[in-house]
Amino acid sequence: MQAPCLRPDPPLLLLANRRSGAGDANELIDSVLPILAGAGRAVRLGDISPGRDGGTLRRWIEQARKDGALVVAVGGDGTVNRVAAQCLQDGIPCGVLPAGTFNYFARDIGIPLEPESAARVLLHGRLRAVGVGYVNGHPFLNNASFGRYTHVIRERERVKARFGRFRPVALLALLRTLFRGQKPFAIHVERDGEKRIYRSEMVFVGNNSMQLARLDPGLAQCAARDRLAVVVVKPTTRLKMAELLMHGLLKNLRSADRIEMFCAERMRIDSRRRDIDVVVDGELVRCDAPLEFHAARQALWVMTPGDA
Repeated sequence: MQAPCLRPDPPLLLLANRRSGAGDANELIDSVLPILAGAGRAVRLGDISPGRDGGTLRRWIEQARKDGALVVAVGGDGTVNRVAAQCLQDGIPCGVLPAGTFNYFARDIGIPLEPESAARVLLHGRLRAVGVGYVNGHPFLNNASFGRYTHVIRERERVKARFGRFRPVALLALLRTLFRGQKPFAIHVERDGEKRIYRSEMVFVGNNSMQLARLDPGLAQCAARDRLAVVVVKPTTRLKMAELLMHGLLKNLRSADRIEMFCAERMRIDSRRRDIDVVVDGELVRCDAPLEFHAARQALWVMTPGDA
């Protein structure tokens, strides 16, 4: 697959949530601007904060195309997903300056978390095509899930609004949600020609090999083969769910009880519900049922380290 053409030393369009309460993106931009300008690159800044005109991101991308600029997502996985989704739609490459809590996508493709080193990837890196997952047309770079984790994200946003964005906040939301009731649901899963019915509390679909390797080495092989990794969590007690989470955090899921794991290139999940709230790269998205998942090989062109 041939990489898209970029003009030599293209200008850079840095897109960020400039109103983020944590201010990480703003601080990162301030630290890398001297490096980018010192290399002779023209740099333009764009604000894609939530709540702005929904067409703002699209207009910035269109302007970047006209200017021959490289679009750069500055922020965490949610911001990167928003920018990457528009770049996918318009068929143009992008870069990443990680400024989030977990930065799973940046770490998976080898982008340094240290700002100056990440900036040099934009200057001296190479374009590489990476795989993307889709659910009902919504792309995800890391994962998509529904069920119990949807409640975790809702609780995380509530706690974050009160205490700010820190890793302990995500853990607190997880623990608070864990000990609340979760009604199991029935799902009809059709994958690669095989049909099964499950009762589940949560379904996790992953595309990020680094994140998957932490859960289970076998799951990481799914992404390596351009397939999605699927984890179905069956109904269990709160104590067993706590044990399951500890397996995922400290060990791996292979030895955990009450789960089923498999790879799938395409998968359809049906439910009695008319719509399902899905967490897509950390952001809530309401999708009509059924859920249609598929893996797209070499779909997104990203600027990565030259030796990646």
